[in-house]
Amino acid sequence: MEWLVLLVAFLGALLTFFSGFGLGTVLLPVMLIFLPPGTAVLCTAIIHFINNGFKFTLIRKYINMPIALRFGAIALIGAFIGAQCISYASQLGTAYTATWFSHTPKVTWMNLLIGGLLMVFALFENLKPNNLNTTPSAGQYIGGGLSGFFGGLSGHQGALRSLFLSPLIKDKNAFVATGAAIALAVDVMRISVYIGKGSFWASANTPIILYGITGAVLGTFLGRKLLKKINYKMLHITVMVSLIAMGLAMATGLIQ
Repeated sequence: MEWLVLLVAFLGALLTFFSGFGLGTVLLPVMLIFLPPGTAVLCTAIIHFINNGFKFTLIRKYINMPIALRFGAIALIGAFIGAQCISYASQLGTAYTATWFSHTPKVTWMNLLIGGLLMVFALFENLKPNNLNTTPSAGQYIGGGLSGFFGGLSGHQGALRSLFLSPLIKDKNAFVATGAAIALAVDVMRISVYIGKGSFWASANTPIILYGITGAVLGTFLGRKLLKKINYKMLHITVMVSLIAMGLAMATGLIQ
């Protein structure tokens, strides 16, 4: 079933190339089918990092360096805190015991956290506001901190980063290049923390990572060559419903 990781990574990278978010949100639930939550977050982060590195090499000349440095510096701090929080959550054990007829699964704090975040960001990425009433300076610091924190916590950094970057950068290429540079920095920070904890890496699956990297790179390459700004509203709604269902299943013990 590893081919499913390749397919989802390919489609996620292809369809979200110009939106600045989506690959990690779509890929993480698939990784959760094969791997424990902490390891799934780590493996998704590695794929996300490689994909963003490839994306950045394609359009690096368009980067808005001042915004990337200011936004990225705060995002790094947030990513470190978020990664530490999820590492701590992985050690907390059972949150509660669910009851499903004769089945009584134990729901860990880790599953509860990841399941809850899947549901929250599935809604947020489809229902987020179009405009922010913040100054450019405040937007960079608030956006950097929030996107970095949730990036470190579960990898859900793109939607918040795009929300705060879009009022600051109007050029499409500059927006993608700057977002990719910030995402790279966040990924380096969180991967370092995850691997440093040891337990996340213990169950890592190299073939799954390679399948995911291959799919993401192919999707990014074709996205750069072929795609224009397209309305994927129905696709986003379908993904949103699927992610909410996955998150609810994790939080209630139906999926462990």
